[in-house]
Parts: sequence; structure tokens; C-alpha cells
Amino acid sequence: MNKLYSIAIALLLSFNFTMFSQTAPPWDFNGTDENFVGSNYSNIVAGDTYATYTISSPNDDGNGGSANPNMKNEDAMIDTSVGNYIALTIKNTTGNTRVQVITTVNGSNSFTSFDGISANDADFVTHYINMSGNANWSGTVGTINFRFKESASNSQNVFSGEIFVDNIEIVEAIPATDRIDYTFDDTSDAEGFVSANGVTMSQPVAGELHLDIAAQSPYPKLEQSGLYSVDADTYKYLQVTLVNNSPKNKLTFVSPSGGNEFSTSEMAINSAESQTVEIDLTALTNWSGVQASWWFQLVENAGDGATASAGEMDIQQILFASESINPASADCDLTINMVDSWGDGWNGATLDVYVNNDLQGTYTNTADAAGGEAQTVSLSTSYGDEVIFDFTCGSYCGETSFTVVDGEGNTVVSGGGSNAADGTFECLDPNAISFAATGSVTDNSATFSFDITNFTVGQGDGVDGHIHYSLNGGDTVMVYSADPLTLTDLPVGTHTIVFSLVDANHQPLDPAVESSVTFTITECGYSISMVDSYGDSWNGASVELFANGISIGSFANTSAAGAGEAQVISFGINSDDVITSSWTSGSYDSETSYDILDSEGNVVASSAAGSEVEVIASCGPATTAVTFT
Repeated sequence: MNKLYSIAIALLLSFNFTMFSQTAPPWDFNGTDENFVGSNYSNIVAGDTYATYTISSPNDDGNGGSANPNMKNEDAMIDTSVGNYIALTIKNTTGNTRVQVITTVNGSNSFTSFDGISANDADFVTHYINMSGNANWSGTVGTINFRFKESASNSQNVFSGEIFVDNIEIVEAIPATDRIDYTFDDTSDAEGFVSANGVTMSQPVAGELHLDIAAQSPYPKLEQSGLYSVDADTYKYLQVTLVNNSPKNKLTFVSPSGGNEFSTSEMAINSAESQTVEIDLTALTNWSGVQASWWFQLVENAGDGATASAGEMDIQQILFASESINPASADCDLTINMVDSWGDGWNGATLDVYVNNDLQGTYTNTADAAGGEAQTVSLSTSYGDEVIFDFTCGSYCGETSFTVVDGEGNTVVSGGGSNAADGTFECLDPNAISFAATGSVTDNSATFSFDITNFTVGQGDGVDGHIHYSLNGGDTVMVYSADPLTLTDLPVGTHTIVFSLVDANHQPLDPAVESSVTFTITECGYSISMVDSYGDSWNGASVELFANGISIGSFANTSAAGAGEAQVISFGINSDDVITSSWTSGSYDSETSYDILDSEGNVVASSAAGSEVEVIASCGPATTAVTFT
């Protein structure tokens, strides 16, 4: 009997030790409820690998019997120095999307609400709850309570059902997943972003993160919470595609590691158009290693300090990149070499340099340089800049000269020596798309050829897009080849055709890439036959022809023709047009003569030694000719 009693006592002691043993997290719920107790119409039951927490509905209406069900552990022994995050791994089969975490220390409760719980889970999901703002999260926390709620907007109700609890632990930080591209395609997934400082975030449509910005703070904030990380050693550029319906003109990236560092780019304001803003992170000394914490500031600053202002913004994509979409333009770095052959300076001559019509400086060669020795000035420009070099003579202008050399050592401009010896330079991006259309005309048809770089026209895979054109502002026509295009049966008159490159979805490129050709179709072709009796050209003389007072062109015989040999150039004309001429004298006008020939080759007007002519054109019914302007 004594032996049986001893065994019974041992069993009771073991049972009591199991029931009331204190175990600090992590809690894995493998065959145990980890000292959690359910109350207020809820209970928790241990299973083999997880516990089942059930919120009951006494009225069978789908709602819990109490708005405040509790899943509580009063012997939690949580060491808060481990970290500020609770990792809660559950499979929530209810419609509840909020959980309140309630800590109790010395009878004082502190609440932390988390609204990121997913509803109706098909599998277990880990949620990371930031407890750093909980007043009791310090030292050792003895009591913790998880209270599920319907939602942030209805915290006075809870749906009934089962929540399977797999694991609860304390972690230092949210384990981040590598990610460089954020597209917001799922309206229920903000992809780790949270907002602050007067910014309300929503996702009304797929593909956009909508920000409603109140005039609350000069520095509205959109932050990556740490759910995702980026290799900062590889990705040094950030490209944000957005629609900015606000007065915010600056997008600032903040890298907080070891102390905040900033990089800022300009945005177009109050615009309904999508724009891509690139931020250069290469100068940030703390942007290295793996980074999971960073944010944007959406700032209005006209130059006199940041201002709080209201507006809206839609973020369509956030993309980290290893290369800039604005490539460096080293070829645009210019060196200006100014030389005086005598070595006494330019004697009052100057070189004014303009970039996009803004004066950059006025330069000259001084007596400090020896004869033939260049004095240099460096000038940095960017792709698309137009540079004008305006030279003005001083004394002894013939001794002066200048050259301009690009970043690859090519001479791109040379001048000096006279007031007319100016120059221009435009720095072209070798990777930029360029497009030029040219045309030729036969009878009442026009054929157009295309010179296209960095853009492939066609259909199917491996092409960039197509060509669209509109003749005289008419309907848009699509072309799927860069081969020459011929238009036939064009009416008499002046026409303008505009070609544009579009993407594979027939959307215009941004910025637009267009080329236009203006041409005139006439009823017939006349010609001018020009002769120099000596065979050494007209020696500076020329004749300009007009149709009804409008210039057709200026013509001259060149030295390519022999003595008495005619040079013939055709031009277009319409019946009843009045053809007149205007003569510009050269040397030896007495050697010059010309005839006007109709479409049949008949001479209808003649001139010798610079006399002027006038004749009314008459076209035969079968001949059509054109001229380009």
C-alpha cells in the first residue's frame, strides 16, 4: 500500500510540474498549449505540432460570443532584450484581420494593434509585430494576451472560427527577403511599405500604391518596413515611376544605416502624366552591404525650405538598378584650345560660349602663351545640349584660331580668324533613338526612306515597335517595316506627312520621336538650262526663279560644265503660274545665258547676260512633277 501511494504522489507531482512549468519563448506548440489559456468564449487545445485556438459563437451567427476573446499566457517570461518583434506563425481560417497584443506589467496593460493579419489562410503565415511602441516592452514581460478582432475599422467585433497556432517567438528584426522590383500588382499586398507623417496609403487598383498626403508635415514619409532587403553594393540606382498630382517637387531617398544620409531628385509637379524619377545612391557612404531599412521623403521645397502641403501621388514601380537610365555623358566634356600664332595674345578678340542659349563664359588667349601654344578651357555638357561658340575679332584677327575637342579626342569645332568663324556643337547620346525620314517624288507618287538608330521596327519578338504616320493631319496609319514607303495618286498641292515611332502597343515613345516631310506635287515639270560660254562657271552669278512671286529656288552654272555646255535642273510648276526671274551678277556676266523649257522640252523663255524673264506656264495633261521645300 505504501508503494502504491508513493507512485501516486510522484504522478501528481509530475502532473503539477507539467501544468505549471514556466517556459520562455520560443513557443512551438508541439504537444503543448505553452501555458496559453483561452477565455471570453474562446479556448485553446494542444495538438501534435500546433495548437487550435477556437473562438466560439454561442448564437451561431458567425460572430464571437465576446468582442474581446483572450489567448493569454500569464507566465510568459519574455526577455524583451532579445528583440522588438513578435513572430506569430498562424493559419487564420477566420475573417479577422486585426490582432491586439496586450502586455501586463504590475497590473498595467499596454496595447499594440497589428492590422496585417491575413484572413482565410490556406497555409501557415508568419506575421511580424513591432512591439517597440508598447510601453511595457522592457525587461521581462510576465503576461501577454493575443486578442483577435474583425478589423481596424470594426474592433468591437470578432468573427468566430479556428486559428491554428504553430509558433510564437521574439526576434531582433524582420527577416528580409531579397527584392529589387516593387510593382504593387496585388491590391492586398503593400510589399512591405508603410506610411507616416500625414501620408495615408491605399491600393484601389492593381499596379499602383496610392498616397493621400495631408498638409501635416514638411516631410511626408513612405518607408520599407524591413520585409524586403536589397544588395546595396550591387544596386546603386533607384528608379521610381509615379504620377505626381501634388506640389511635391523633390523625391528624397533616406538611408539610415549608422546615421541618415540623403539623395534627392526633382519631380514634375501637379501632373497627370507618369514620370520616372531616378535617384543616384553612389555618393551615400552608408549604402553598402544588405539593407532592409530605407524610406522616401516627399518634399515641397522651392528653395527656401520644406513646406507642408497636401496632394496625391500614385507609385507605380520602385526599381533598384545596377546601372543608371541616365548614362554618363563623358563624350560631352569639351576642351577649348585657343591659339595665337604670333604669341602676343588675341589683341581684343573674344570667344563667347553658350550652352542652350545661356552664356557660360567669355574667353581669350592672353600673352602668357607662346606663339602657337594653346590656352585651354574645360566645359562639361550633357547629352542633348547645344553649344554655340561665337567668335569676335580684335586686332590681327588672322593670327587667331580655336578648336574644340570632345571627351574622346575628336575635334568637333574649329574657328577663329574672322568674325564669321563661329561654330556649334550638339552632344548626341549614342544610345538614344534617332529617326529621320526623307522623301523623293515621281509623278504623283512620293517615296519615303527612314534612317533609324537604336530602335527595331517590325512585328513579333525582338522588335521595339512600329511606325505611325499621318498625311496632312488625317487618320493615323500603321507601318510594320522600315523599308521605303511609297504613296501614290497624291493630289496636286503642298503636303506634310508626319512619321512617329511607337512601342509594340502602339503607344508614343516618351519623349516623342518624330520626323516630318513637307513636299509639293505640281501639274508638270519645267526646267532651266544654263550655259557659260567660257566653261568656267558663272563666276558668282545666279538666277532665282519665282512662281507667282514665291521662290522656286536659286540656280547657277558650275565649272563642271564645259564651254557652251548646258546644265539643266528641273522644277515643278502648275498651269497658269507666272514664272519670273531675278538675277544676281557675278564676274563676266556676258558669258552667261539660260533658257526656260516647258514639260515637252520647248524653250518658252530665254535670257542672256543677266536679263530677266517672265512667262506663263502651261502644262500638258499627261505630265506631273514635284518639288520639295
